[in-house]
Amino acid sequence: MLNLSVYQLNAITKATLGKTCSEVINEHIILEAKRCLLATSNKIGQTAYRLGYEDISYFIRFFKKQTGYSPEAFRNNFR
Repeated sequence: MLNLSVYQLNAITKATLGKTCSEVINEHIILEAKRCLLATSNKIGQTAYRLGYEDISYFIRFFKKQTGYSPEAFRNNFR
């Protein structure tokens, strides 16, 4: 849609932000996950599904890898 190749888009975001496209996207997903976990009482599965994850365990692993906390531990520690 931007008429750019993946390489061009990554080069632009790397030069501008110092991060790859996937890093920017992952940061946005984690930010939304944190907001949802702290602002609502939805189950983890509902949050995962809302963010586009059909496999809840994959979402939990992704969240823990990015933050160092499981979603449940994050919610309990920072609420």
